[in-house]
This record gives sequence, C-alpha cells and structure tokens, in this order.
Amino acid sequence: MFGLALRENGREIRQMVGYLSHEPLLYRDLTGEENINFYSKFYQLSSQERFQEKLDKSFNFLKITRWRYEPIKHLSKGLKKRFGLVRAIIHDPKILLLDEPFSGLDILSVNILKDFIRNERGNKTTIISTHDIDLAKSLCDRGAILVEGKMRHVLRSQDITDTSVKEIFERSV
Repeated sequence: MFGLALRENGREIRQMVGYLSHEPLLYRDLTGEENINFYSKFYQLSSQERFQEKLDKSFNFLKITRWRYEPIKHLSKGLKKRFGLVRAIIHDPKILLLDEPFSGLDILSVNILKDFIRNERGNKTTIISTHDIDLAKSLCDRGAILVEGKMRHVLRSQDITDTSVKEIFERSV
C-alpha cells in the first residue's frame, strides 16, 4: 500500500487509514472531546500546535461543538457517529473507510455526513460500504459490487442501476 509492504510497515500503513465502523468505537463514559483527545495520543497529535484548531474546525463542520463536553452515552446515534468520524479523521489519513455510515441516522445527520464526504473528496480516498445504491451514486465516482465478500465488478457511478446490480448478482450465483 503506497509502495509499502504490509508486514514490514504495518504501523505506517495504519496511520494512513481512518476507519468509522458501523458502531463509532467511542468510550461511553468519556465526553466527545475526551474521546478524541484519547485517540489523538496514538498519533502524537494532542501536543501539536494546530491540533486544537483542527479539532474545533471538525466539530464546527460536523455541527457537534455544543455536545463536545457531553458523555457519549447521553448522545443520539447521529451525534455519536459524527464524533466517531472526527476520531477517524483526526490524524488526517490518506484513506477513509466508512462502514454503513448512514444506517439508523436522521436526515440532519445524513446530510451533515454527506456534506463532509463531499468536502473531503479531493483530500483523501474515501471508501463507503453501503446497501443504498442511490446514496452511493450521489457520493462516489465508482462502485464495487461485492458478492459473498469478493469484489465481482467495478462500475462508474453513473452505470450503477438496480438492473446492473441485479445482473451482477445473478451471474455470480
């Protein structure tokens, strides 16, 4: 990955990847800001001058500033996902993996996450796992169809239709 061997350069490669899982992987009893500060220590970020500026900018963009001192266990699913996204991007990864980032979210949270993804388009490669074809088409340049965990086909987003996806699945069975 990026010219690096996975076995010999695992640490460097992990620093190039940000990941938002289906569940945001935050400590329930910590506040949003405490969670981000905790994770930032893995990347030696909290001591950097611009860290607080970047944190504030991320909180503002994702509209979570007013909940930064609230324990995660008191927040809605949408707010937890947004704090989880800050955790995933705080180290400015080259690749961002988002696993079903929109599932179970209200329309406000969906729109905020979509705006964020569009805003980051030029800065990093973003891979989104989703079952929502229309949503994927609205955010992505290309789509990969997975069948039984294997990539079966890659399409340009404008070529992804219900019919094309159905045909790929039927050929794979």
